[in-house]
Order: sequence, then structure tokens, then C-alpha cells
Amino acid sequence: SGAFFEAEALNNMEDDVTHPIKQSEVNTFNGVVRVYKLSDKGRRYAGFTDPSDGVGDPFVTRIGDVITGEIVCSATGKEKADRVAEIHDCLVREYRGIEREACFNSFEYNGSAGGVFAQKLVELKTPNQAPRYKTDGSIDFEKRGQTVSGEHKEKQMGELAYAIAKRKIINHDKEFIIQALLVQRNRDKPAMNVKLPFDWVMATMGWWNLVKKIPTCEYGITTIDI
Repeated sequence: SGAFFEAEALNNMEDDVTHPIKQSEVNTFNGVVRVYKLSDKGRRYAGFTDPSDGVGDPFVTRIGDVITGEIVCSATGKEKADRVAEIHDCLVREYRGIEREACFNSFEYNGSAGGVFAQKLVELKTPNQAPRYKTDGSIDFEKRGQTVSGEHKEKQMGELAYAIAKRKIINHDKEFIIQALLVQRNRDKPAMNVKLPFDWVMATMGWWNLVKKIPTCEYGITTIDI
């Protein structure tokens, strides 16, 4: 038992907590979006969302620089899944960086909220979505959204713990630190109280996993008649 993430590293992360910048370029959706740095056309970003149904836990979106590990934009609030999809679509297009249309992006496919979210992204034609990375290590290029559970979740949590300990992530949001400190260790596995929210942790875990899988360029599938 004990803390799963290194407490000293999380406490040191407090030095990076700050207020969003004042800007007019990025739509904040009435204060839901927090911008810490504006998009730079010369940088490369990844975006990940843990959606919500607007009733229970809030959604969390994380947009970060894949080279520096800095989260440059976050979004959170109790919004309906289709509204969350609109926010996600707007932000991944805004932070496209060197990509043509949008940064490499994905989301947690979690129950009904994830289904509604996914369908809305289809309607919005959100580009550059990651394929589904399956628990056995294979890739399903026909599906979008990530299913996080069991050993797959434990592995990703372990990788996030390593990233935190090595200060590979620059985080500006206080909520992430608060939630991360509440994740406990059951032997070598993470343990999270079901009565407590961990949406910031899950979104950051999903983002970090996406960063490690980002292709060197935009991928696509083309069917050729021979």
C-alpha cells in the first residue's frame, strides 16, 4: 500500500501550476477551455479527451506538446458528450501545429458517453484520429477511441508513473496533482477509490499513451483497385 505516483515529483509539479493566459485566438467555450500557450505552427501536438455525460464526473481534455511534454491547453466541465466532442474537435484543429488539419488525437471510449462522443466526431469529420490500440498490442485501424481496463490500464498507469517521476510532463493544472496524489498502490498495481473522481488522471494517462504512439507523419488508408 501507499501512493502509486511519486509524491515528491507531484509536489514539485506545483511550481508549474499557473493561470491560463489572456487571449482571444482560441474559443474558451465560456471558460471551459484553459489556454496556457497558443498553438505554434512549428510544434507538434497530441490531444486526448476523457468524455462525460454532463451529469457525473466532468470531462477533461488535454492538449500537449509531444516534444517538451508540456500541456499547453486543458478543458473541463460538466458538459454533454456531444458538446464535449465539439470542444475536442475545435481544440485539436486549433492545435494542429505542423499537421495539415488537426493534431494526432483520441479519446476514452467509455460507455454511453464515449459512444455519443464518438458518433459526434464522425459527424464533425474530426481528422487525424488515432486508431484503436488493443490490449493485445495489435491495432484496429477501423475503430476510433481507446478502451482502458484491466492489464491495459495498469500498464498505462505504470508508464504515467514513470513519466511523472522523471518529470517528463509539464502540467499547469492543480486538479491533476490533487487527483494523482489520491491514487494508491496495491502491491504493484494502482488502486482508485470508486467514490472519488480521477478524470484528470485518466485524461493525462490517455494523452501520454498517445504521445508514445504518435506516428512520424499523418497516416491514412487508401484502397486501390488492381
